Amino acid sequence: MLCFASAGGVSAQAYPDRPVRLVVQSVPGGTSDQMARMITSELETKLGRNVIVDNRAGASGIIATEIVARAQPDGYTLLHTTAAFVTNSALNRKLPYDVQKDFSPISNVALGTGYLLVVNPSVRANSVQELVALAKSGTLAYGSPGIGNILHLVSEMFNSSAGTRILHVPYKSSGLVINGLVSGEIKIAFATPVVSLPQIKNGKLRALAFTGSARMPSMPELPTVAESGLPDFVVNGGWQGWVAPVRVPPKIIETLHRNLHEITHGARMRTYLVESGYQPLGNDPREFRAFIASELDRYKKIVQLANIRLE
Repeated sequence: MLCFASAGGVSAQAYPDRPVRLVVQSVPGGTSDQMARMITSELETKLGRNVIVDNRAGASGIIATEIVARAQPDGYTLLHTTAAFVTNSALNRKLPYDVQKDFSPISNVALGTGYLLVVNPSVRANSVQELVALAKSGTLAYGSPGIGNILHLVSEMFNSSAGTRILHVPYKSSGLVINGLVSGEIKIAFATPVVSLPQIKNGKLRALAFTGSARMPSMPELPTVAESGLPDFVVNGGWQGWVAPVRVPPKIIETLHRNLHEITHGARMRTYLVESGYQPLGNDPREFRAFIASELDRYKKIVQLANIRLE
């Protein structure tokens, strides 16, 4: 028995002794994919092992989440997740897992400060009020990365707040939403700064407002939606976090959290996050578990407020 106990301790201390797999809920190029790859490039150096990003897009993140829920609880299969982790539950989907029982939270690495309301340059609106008037006078379509995605919820909240009926066109990823917006397939979208800023800077998209409670630091000239005539419309954004299957040894969870916290607050990652509209966080597993519970309650209220139904 002493031999087995000793071997177990050595195994935990030796983590990792082979490559780690990080499952991501989006296709390559999406917001969470970009952030995951930024983090893993530094985590590989700290762990001394490869961290392989495995993109498993589809079903609003359910496919990727189920893969990790069913994985061996050994710390070698992890999930980089977003608010979709809780919004799917808030929408009362029949899920093959329970977000509060089947996972070990590691760290919420970054908290979004808001989203950008962007339009195709052909849209004859240079402000939120002009967009609302245009939407009420004709048919416009907005895109989001799938039914039940946080950006779908935000868009329907906008419809509810502005009294508009802008039509929803679901896509498979944030990157595809931006492609559709640039091509003119859709005219409007709420998007993360990570995927939309490059297209705004090159003139292929136009930003009308920011959804946060304060203006975006990297675009101080851009008003918030609340400043633009919808005072009750404030959405501080989603989040990006890491979880593992339930029953992963606590020492492994702590090793991962410690490294993620250091990476998140390092100069390179901090600059990237702030410029991308995120607040560096890196909270501990206990704090992240409480945050997940509060987010689940928050999004249930949003779904009810916006009267969102699965299509």
